[in-house]
Amino acid sequence: MKSKEDLARFLSEAGISADFLTWSGLFLSFGSAALVGFGLFFAAGAALLLSGLCDLLDGAVARASGKADAAGGILDSTLDRYGDGAVLGALVLRAAYFQDLRTAALALAALIGSFAISYVRARAECEVESCRVGFWERGERLVYLSLGLLFNNLFVVLAVMAVGVQWTAWQRLSYARLLARGGGRVPDNAKPYRGRNSALYAFKAGTLVVVALFFRL
Repeated sequence: MKSKEDLARFLSEAGISADFLTWSGLFLSFGSAALVGFGLFFAAGAALLLSGLCDLLDGAVARASGKADAAGGILDSTLDRYGDGAVLGALVLRAAYFQDLRTAALALAALIGSFAISYVRARAECEVESCRVGFWERGERLVYLSLGLLFNNLFVVLAVMAVGVQWTAWQRLSYARLLARGGGRVPDNAKPYRGRNSALYAFKAGTLVVVALFFRL
């Protein structure tokens, strides 16, 4: 199987630009939102996964083509917010239409927390060098929501996300405040970002997948 970098190089050589992938990811998110509205959850989950694939590859394609710049990153981050809002917003509206207020509330909490995660990082990095901490980054949110759609287990998945995204947002807020008070120096009591290669990350991700697939309320 080709690595992400190999695939990105192939796409770049085929004339696929990073911006094309970024916009494709947005349109796929909108398509997923429309499918949610019609109750076609499996198709919505598949479209959302494809959107995530575009989001995974656009930066790599930009680097492979030698065209990576701040403008592309700004476009990517902005369109990601539109995509997130469309899918979670569609879930809020559908649940409210069918008077499933519990699911609507959970989807709304997941939406607000998802935006808070992104905002805290963006605002913090105006003052400090980096604020990338916490588990629930966009890739994790997107894949987990896709699992809920694909396996028709939205209530459990949204419940997990509704709590998890708030926790990550507050982790980032606390971490950023510690850094700001330390003049940008990482304090001794601030936990470093371990990334997606740590054993703890694998344990968390595996546990959450099991919950999404097998735990139902």
